[in-house]
Amino acid sequence: MDFEQIPGQANNEWSPDGTYIAGTAGATVLVRLAITHNVSASFQCLDRVDKIEWSPRGPFLLCAQHKRGVVQGRAAAKEERSGILPPRTCSCIWLLLCAVFDVRSKDWSFRINAGISGVIDAMFSPDGGHIVTFSDFQLKLTVWDVGSRAAVCHVKNPKQGRKVVSFSGKDSKYMAVLQRQDGRDGVSVIACDDWSCLQQLPIATCDAQQLQWAHDDAAVIVIDSPPEDRICVYSVFGQLLKCIQPHTAGLGVKSAAQFSRTAPLFATGSYDDKLRVYSQVTFDLLVELTHRGGQTDDGDRERGDAIPETLVYKEVLEQADIPHGGSARDEHRVSRYVIDTTVDVSARGAKPSGAVPPPNTSASASLGSVGVSIVEWSPDSRWIASKSDSEPCVVRVWDTNRYALHSLLVQMHNVKCIAWEPSQCAKDEARLWIGASDHLYVWMPQGASAIDLPGGFGAVHRLQWNADASAFLVENRDGCCLVGSPPSANGLLCTDEPPVEHH
Repeated sequence: MDFEQIPGQANNEWSPDGTYIAGTAGATVLVRLAITHNVSASFQCLDRVDKIEWSPRGPFLLCAQHKRGVVQGRAAAKEERSGILPPRTCSCIWLLLCAVFDVRSKDWSFRINAGISGVIDAMFSPDGGHIVTFSDFQLKLTVWDVGSRAAVCHVKNPKQGRKVVSFSGKDSKYMAVLQRQDGRDGVSVIACDDWSCLQQLPIATCDAQQLQWAHDDAAVIVIDSPPEDRICVYSVFGQLLKCIQPHTAGLGVKSAAQFSRTAPLFATGSYDDKLRVYSQVTFDLLVELTHRGGQTDDGDRERGDAIPETLVYKEVLEQADIPHGGSARDEHRVSRYVIDTTVDVSARGAKPSGAVPPPNTSASASLGSVGVSIVEWSPDSRWIASKSDSEPCVVRVWDTNRYALHSLLVQMHNVKCIAWEPSQCAKDEARLWIGASDHLYVWMPQGASAIDLPGGFGAVHRLQWNADASAFLVENRDGCCLVGSPPSANGLLCTDEPPVEHH
């Protein structure tokens, strides 16, 4: 496994084709060729850049500067791989100015002045030819056409956050936007071909937080606020198709609903430490998976198959071998997984004693330290990985064929991020990567491994794969590391430490 550190570069993003890596260093935006890591372009902005985003289908790069309320867009072209590109900036304190430039034509520019309302966020549409801006105080959402340099759509009183906007399917023919007018929630459905409003749907939610098109684009799924613990499904004509409200006391959904990319399913993580899986066909609750014992809850939603014994992988520190000719000063400890065979978490309510830290159930526990905060589907939808904040060192991997807990991975440090490898390999080759402290961990159905990052890298905060799954970025607070992961002949990870395999 190859490690290439890129110090001093934050907010890194892969280009859609994996050719470039864009990142920030203060007020400078750097675009590197992924294969050589050399800087191919550099942009100087007005202030520290907080966020960047690639256009999904074009060479444009959007840069957000929150301190100044400025967003700048730039284009990266293969003809400009070397040299420092001349900065193109425009100052507007507390007003957002979205500037888009094409370096292939220096005379071309496009600037957006958002007016006195300002803008708190901006993003590209899926077609890459439009920019969606969100004004402050929830005043309006605006869609700008990069080609015509004009505003083509305005939506009044949108809710805050990107989760309130959803584009339909792969063709992105429609855009749905959550709104709040006169103390009531609503949804606007907009046609993306001419950006006209097709429908304005009143919805019966208290304070909706997220919406998503269903898999067939015939309905919109709306997630209500945590106190309501309610999921509503509406047809594009405004008819309430389903209202799902689990009979539980306390708060509801904590983590945003995660929708499977290959199956008509979606999952939510809740404050009651349960992972719930729903159908996008019938919109029924299929199963509840609890994080205190690892079992399905409520007998009427269990699968008929017997629940197999769960594998418990526990991280331990071991003394590394001293190289030939080395001294005792060369000794260091390395992490590795061992399989804990002393416990059986397949029994209802069982818990691996000593392997998992006890959950924080005190009355003084903050809402941030309880509930399922991370839910991730594998690319083939065979597996779901989840993490509960009441057990921050533990990652669970669920088998959706039986809706049973397949593996329990117990790290020595808090888990900060997880990411599935976006490969199109066979189902038994799925790989889950975990970042905790200064280590990486990889899980596969056949086994798991712990990997030490280069010395002095620091704590991992984010993992991001490129498009063809040939490499990924590991980020910390001060820089990033480019990691390559060629598979070995037997399909297991090529590391210095062999993975722990289950037979």
